[in-house]
Amino acid sequence: MKNFEQHPLYRKILKEETQRARRLIFEYNEEQIWNGMTDTEKEDALLSADDDMGPDFADEYVDEDWLDIPDVITNRIDLRSAAKRSKIGTYKVSYVYKDNNGEKSNIFDEETEITQDDINKSIDKEATSLQNLLKYKIENDMGSTIRVANIDSIVKL
Repeated sequence: MKNFEQHPLYRKILKEETQRARRLIFEYNEEQIWNGMTDTEKEDALLSADDDMGPDFADEYVDEDWLDIPDVITNRIDLRSAAKRSKIGTYKVSYVYKDNNGEKSNIFDEETEITQDDINKSIDKEATSLQNLLKYKIENDMGSTIRVANIDSIVKL
């Protein structure tokens, strides 16, 4: 069995499947999206599931945790539109970057907010680490006029 685990094809497949699983976890976590929604957004989502199912779900479940809402209701709610806006975290980042002229500069303790939409846009065939995600976000926020050369520190706020 040990030889099997060392086989290059096995290791390649394992790496690919691990990366795919990480992307799926990052992409769509209903509980995390629900917790990041405002009460008004939660009410709208609950009302969308309230076709012919009797009483108004918005009043009853707006203050509940996602996992405490019955499956017959949650299965009828699509949170993907809210997922794009949901905040994942805010980080204080210090980094070194090069501008278009090739000049290096340092930035210290810049606050950067990561949303679910940032994660969805940055996912590629490789597993996306927090460092790579922040690098992608900083470069895009600057209109791709800089390249982050090195991230020195990351502190979650």
